[in-house]
Amino acid sequence: MSEHFPQAGSLGIVLMIGIGFFAAGGSNVIMGGIADHYLPDALDETQTVDVLEQVEHRFPEYAVTAESVADDPAALAALGYRAVDVRNALDQTKVALAYYRNTDKFHGNYTGNALRAILETDLDQEQALIESAFAILRPTDNYGGKISFLWIAPFAFLIALVFLVMFIQDKKRGGYQAVKLNKESVG
Repeated sequence: MSEHFPQAGSLGIVLMIGIGFFAAGGSNVIMGGIADHYLPDALDETQTVDVLEQVEHRFPEYAVTAESVADDPAALAALGYRAVDVRNALDQTKVALAYYRNTDKFHGNYTGNALRAILETDLDQEQALIESAFAILRPTDNYGGKISFLWIAPFAFLIALVFLVMFIQDKKRGGYQAVKLNKESVG
């Protein structure tokens, strides 16, 4: 930036960094969406439905228990989990199961969010169920991650090509040429 646009100064450099951060954050969102879209391709249907149905049947009791002691910090600490985490897992599970029951297939975002919410509850009473959810989610997340990388990687090569062209153009001009800024060039 400072070589090609010296008049931009520190503002130009900061804007370039900001665009880089925006691009990195945006690509993470895009890659996550692609990964979740392909998540159902790697799910074991029977195991996934079994885990989600167990959550649907057993978690309402945990939510009610946590809500009943929500005003007592000592009792809540002894309980070891919060109602909001259990409710979130339960709500996400209901959405995922409703979609599955209506369409007879999994929705990547809904199912992935449900399994991740189950993991976040960290209920001591349901460690076997949480481990089952993790065993389902881990390979599917890996598969989705690989697919999303295959979709995004060509853009990195395109960007590398742009920088290669800029490098070649700089070499043709004789490399970096120092530019002295004065009041007339800045004005």
